[in-house]
Amino acid sequence: MKNKDEELIQEFIERKLKGLEEIDWSPDGQEDIHAYEILFQELSNETDVAGEFTLADKVIAQICRNQHKAESIKYAAIILVISTVFLFITILSVMFVDAGYIKAVLNFAATHNGVILFVVLSLIGIQVLDKIFLKKEAQSLPI
Repeated sequence: MKNKDEELIQEFIERKLKGLEEIDWSPDGQEDIHAYEILFQELSNETDVAGEFTLADKVIAQICRNQHKAESIKYAAIILVISTVFLFITILSVMFVDAGYIKAVLNFAATHNGVILFVVLSLIGIQVLDKIFLKKEAQSLPI
């Protein structure tokens, strides 16, 4: 089909949709007009493929969830390693360290129990606040 014919068909369809006077068209071109009319109508229909979010938003949200999950696994692994090392060192110290040295460490812990309690409570508070703020941040992300 020639460019001039395509332009005439487009003008014909636009006039028909606007309710203006139609252009006279030869009967042999009616099939082309009908095909273009169907195509024009289908292209003008907007479809809601991805719901209220675009595909990019969904991909970004999935990447954020995967990153959050990976960070949680890393933190859990670090905590597990630190706990295991602490347990291992404790077992070794009980087995191989002089009893007088263990008494000195326990005496130090008993003397400065307020400081140790403050440090432990501070660490727990930081973890709880981190969970709360991360949960709020995760809820604000599009799903």
